[in-house]
Amino acid sequence: MYYRLNDDYKLCGWNGLPFAIRGPQKDYHYDREQYRFVLQCDCVTEITDGELSTEQLALRDELLECGMITSSNERLSKLSLSQQYNKYDSPYIMEMTWGVTGKCNYQCLHCFMSAPKGIHPEPTWNMCVHVLDEFSSCGIRDLVLT
Repeated sequence: MYYRLNDDYKLCGWNGLPFAIRGPQKDYHYDREQYRFVLQCDCVTEITDGELSTEQLALRDELLECGMITSSNERLSKLSLSQQYNKYDSPYIMEMTWGVTGKCNYQCLHCFMSAPKGIHPEPTWNMCVHVLDEFSSCGIRDLVLT
């Protein structure tokens, strides 16, 4: 039997949390034993039930049931480049808040960024793009702009 990670998911990891699947809404973390099976969901490796531990069999059934993987008697298309394992060279950070400007004068009660006399210059467009690229290279899932 062949198994393939569905298109909305990709394999990844971070320093301290090396075994994960990134889904459209959530990241799923696994231990080394479970991830051995996950890495074989590439539709290239043929897997028999006898090769899997009890824990891996349970994980396979769970991933099939929730739609994260597909099974087939024949090979399907390989994982796309973006789905293949990517190890981010940073700790796991699920969400980042970025105070883009240091000159906000709205003084909103819910916000800690009130800075009517901001002393830092405004970032240029290129600086903003660079910062966003840095966030992406760390595997940060969600960004809150303030």
